Amino acid sequence: MKWCVVLFLMVNCVTLRAQVNISPPSIGERLPAFVLEDVKYSDFSKVNNETYEGKWLFLHFWSLGCSAAVQSLDMADSIQKSFPKEVQVLLIGHKYGPMNEEGLEKVFERKRRTNGYDLSIAYDTVLYQQWSVVGVPSIYIVDPNGVLRYVTSGADLSVKKVRSIIDGHTVTLNPVVTEYLSSNSSCLFDDDIETGTIMYASILTKWAGERPRLGYELDRFVVLPDDYKRQGWSVSFATLTLLYQYAYHGQGWFYMMDTAYYGKVHEIPIIAVSDASAFAADFNTGEGYYNYFLKLPLDKLTKSEIMHEMQTMLEKNFGFHATVEIRDMPVWSLEIKNDRYKRLRTNGGEPKFFGINSVAGVRVRNYLMSDFVRLVTANLPNERRIPYIDNTGIDFRIDANIQTDMTDFESIQEALGRCGLELRRRTKAMNVLVIRDPVE
Repeated sequence: MKWCVVLFLMVNCVTLRAQVNISPPSIGERLPAFVLEDVKYSDFSKVNNETYEGKWLFLHFWSLGCSAAVQSLDMADSIQKSFPKEVQVLLIGHKYGPMNEEGLEKVFERKRRTNGYDLSIAYDTVLYQQWSVVGVPSIYIVDPNGVLRYVTSGADLSVKKVRSIIDGHTVTLNPVVTEYLSSNSSCLFDDDIETGTIMYASILTKWAGERPRLGYELDRFVVLPDDYKRQGWSVSFATLTLLYQYAYHGQGWFYMMDTAYYGKVHEIPIIAVSDASAFAADFNTGEGYYNYFLKLPLDKLTKSEIMHEMQTMLEKNFGFHATVEIRDMPVWSLEIKNDRYKRLRTNGGEPKFFGINSVAGVRVRNYLMSDFVRLVTANLPNERRIPYIDNTGIDFRIDANIQTDMTDFESIQEALGRCGLELRRRTKAMNVLVIRDPVE
């Protein structure tokens, strides 16, 4: 899901002025009265419910704590530019807390210049608290009469759908989910069944509204204390692709610090089947999402045994044949462009990253090149999870300062060029999971 939970410290983070606490707004009802201050790029420095009467109002909550929220600004701008007379998009930036205080305005100003945004923004946190906004991006869509019509994460929001909304049609949008049918850790059993009493189980179910739960990386799970392992391994709200990744790699995602997998194993499987509909997933209906629970005796609880059980379960239920093969797969390779790279050699001092969040810029002292690459590329859109590989051959520590739109590839490429570096699209032999139709 392209949606991130935001953790707020509710102690003295803002002054709530003279407003009373209000319950979160309900779809189909008029939006509660509100006031927002510190509004920029608008005809008004302070706005309320009446400011945009007669227009569709999109209250777009975002923060720096989630890359998807930062990336969602591009769609917000597309909507504003497509419907300047019918729609008012108002960004609401969560500026409070160490992750956002330092760089929220800096990031927005950079993206505004890079992409030519025509967006208004309110740096006011009061509605995050009053409406209990717990995740970003969250978009509240209010009709011209002030009635709340949708609350969405925006993952499937498009200009076409907004046109349909304006024309009076009902559309389907990814909801912002705050309540689930069950918080049971296994998401599979009745409350009166204790998972600790089960000796063996391998259970796959369709997702039916249970709380999403990431599965432990198997390397981590098998070294947990026995009391935890006796509860079994589980994952919920998982696509079939994700289940295959756990079954054949032991984890769902690879990160640059994971030197055993990153750049050596391709994260996304190659799905080479005649009918790939089983791998499609629809967030709005829940179709294509699954829960899985596995319980093995402790003396059988190894990574290889768990993977074997999952592989057997997948083959029996879906019939596909899966193998891990070596193939040339795409990578982004950081390479030396010219002699300017020599200026990066550190002047020494304690290794330090100056800042809190790399989306606001990357300034480092006495850093390894591998750690520098991780910071610089951390906020780039990368839906295909193509790895970034350091092929500079630089064996000395560096001092570097990259201050640009850290979510835009071209901006980063230009900044790297000033350091004598560049990113090039290459291929690299990697292990990759290939899923095929069964051999007859």
